[in-house]
Amino acid sequence: MAETRDIPASELRTHLGAVLDAVRAGETIGVTHRGARIARIVPEADAAARRQQALDGILAFRAEHAGHLPKLDPAAIKALIDEGRRN
Repeated sequence: MAETRDIPASELRTHLGAVLDAVRAGETIGVTHRGARIARIVPEADAAARRQQALDGILAFRAEHAGHLPKLDPAAIKALIDEGRRN
C-alpha cells in the first residue's frame, strides 16, 4: 500500500476538489484533526480490494475451523451480545 499523505481537516474543507483529484489519481489521503489522524480517503479500487481480502480471510478461517467452531443459533448469539452490553 502506498504511503498516506496527511492533511488537516481545515485544508480538506478548503481544497476538497484537489484532494478528490489526488484520490482519483490513486493517492491515499489521511485527514487529521489537532494532529491526530481521524480518517483516510482511499481510492475506491483500493477499498474494494481490501474488503475482498478481508472476506477471503474470513472464509478461509471458517473453512479451516469449521469442525471446531460451536454451532450457535440466532437466539444464542443475541443473548451473548446482550450480555456483553450489560458488562
